[in-house]
Amino acid sequence: MVTLTRFMNSMAGRLARIFLGLVLVTIGLRVGGGGGYAVAAAGLALIALGVSGHCVLEAVSGSARAAMRR
Repeated sequence: MVTLTRFMNSMAGRLARIFLGLVLVTIGLRVGGGGGYAVAAAGLALIALGVSGHCVLEAVSGSARAAMRR
């Protein structure tokens, strides 16, 4: 999990999230409807996370470690 988090925080990982986000937005808008817009929203979230440099895996792994300490 640490290796994946390091990759996702690297420039290549950030670019991969932005690219995947753009793909999801494109697919979501082409499909349309509620499901398509949900996919597009997920794509926008990936783009925002890629641009900001944050990774959801950091939060997940951090909370898992905190729970294990209890």
